[in-house]
Amino acid sequence: MYMKILLIVLVSLFSTLFIAPESQKPPSYLAIGQVHSQLWKTDIGRTSFRSNVCINKNVLVIGSNGDYFRDGSLIDLKSGVYFINPKTGKILHSAAQGKWGDFDVNGTLIYGDRVFFGNDNEEFICANLYGNIIWKNLASGDIEAEPVMIDIDGKKAIVYATELGEVKAVNPENGKSLWSYFTPGFSGWREGDSRPIFKVKAFLSSTESFFTKPVLADVNKDGVCDIIYSSLPNDIVCISGRNGALLWCISQKDDSYSYNIDYKKIDGITEFWLSTSTYNSQTKKSYLSITRINEMGEILGKIPIQESSSSSFSLNSLSLDDGKRIYATEDSLFIVESLNLKNTIYIGDTFHVKSYWDTEERTVNRVYRDQLFSSHSFKYKGQDNCIALLSQYDLANYENGFLTIVSLNNKKVVARLALPGVSEMPPQVGDFNSDGITDLLVNCSDGRLYCYQLN
Repeated sequence: MYMKILLIVLVSLFSTLFIAPESQKPPSYLAIGQVHSQLWKTDIGRTSFRSNVCINKNVLVIGSNGDYFRDGSLIDLKSGVYFINPKTGKILHSAAQGKWGDFDVNGTLIYGDRVFFGNDNEEFICANLYGNIIWKNLASGDIEAEPVMIDIDGKKAIVYATELGEVKAVNPENGKSLWSYFTPGFSGWREGDSRPIFKVKAFLSSTESFFTKPVLADVNKDGVCDIIYSSLPNDIVCISGRNGALLWCISQKDDSYSYNIDYKKIDGITEFWLSTSTYNSQTKKSYLSITRINEMGEILGKIPIQESSSSSFSLNSLSLDDGKRIYATEDSLFIVESLNLKNTIYIGDTFHVKSYWDTEERTVNRVYRDQLFSSHSFKYKGQDNCIALLSQYDLANYENGFLTIVSLNNKKVVARLALPGVSEMPPQVGDFNSDGITDLLVNCSDGRLYCYQLN
């Protein structure tokens, strides 16, 4: 995560020194609070692109990275899990540790009246809706993504993974291990190893074998969902949900896979779709596409998306109600139906600048790469079937992120709204306060979770 901090600094310097001097900056987009009522805000620390929101029994549950994405100071009192009243934003309870260690939490999973989550203190935890820990497992490395649940012969199992390279299934009642899969050359903690020595080693390491939520599908037809990860360095790994055996692995050198992997049914046949970038050193361009993989781990081909000077795809995609799936690059939305690129919607917004050291004018897109789709489509300003797309930074006004709201019916941008700060959380859309009106949840770099009324 040090790279993320460095990237933020570089983006700021780049924008300040080279891209947009103050006199050349276009104005900021209209602030979201000037257009939509802010229902509440609450201070929980910062979230990441892997963060999700769970609601059960009128309790909103969300993980937090606290004040820092990586706790180099050894302590971060805000990191952990928060239990929030979705109507008022009041923090009801928190499972923030407030001790030495990196207790950052990203994704959570609710099953019954229990919440399951991992943290950057190499632990996997089961808690109740009051934040009280029921059981806790020592983990082999940091846990960066939300866990998933599968059924094994009629019994539930929770599956989670560590970034050092272990995927583990446990009994949700007591945390007892059912199986584990280890990557080749695994160097994390195992039972019997010295925990203090491992903790020092883990603090100094920064690996990302299993960094995001997997896809579930029964690829070997044994009645149990298998687990498919897009994993660094550039692998797609399929693991048996029944026993943790490696079913197949795809490693690529020429293509660069994103974290985003999707499950699709094409004419009743299961496929896995991966956002892919292929760089051509001769043309100096990247060719963006969707790589199709079948249940046996065979590459079926690619769906061409865009030729670009950038390798940027959105960090997630969005499944639409009619079976279509939508992806984003820096300047366009791409709607894919079956195996065909159905529609393209231009969403870029550019401005012209001159650098400090020459007079050549250049065109710069304000949309920052690695955008994030909202959790659902929604009705907006009388228009059905709208989506929100988060740009983490406005490259003209880098202190703010912004939302681009697009009508998929009219295929037009209907609004751009500046957020209170930089943001990395996928916009969450739903009726969180149960008043019959659509709300938006977004977290910003000031550490606050904001709830706005969209209609």
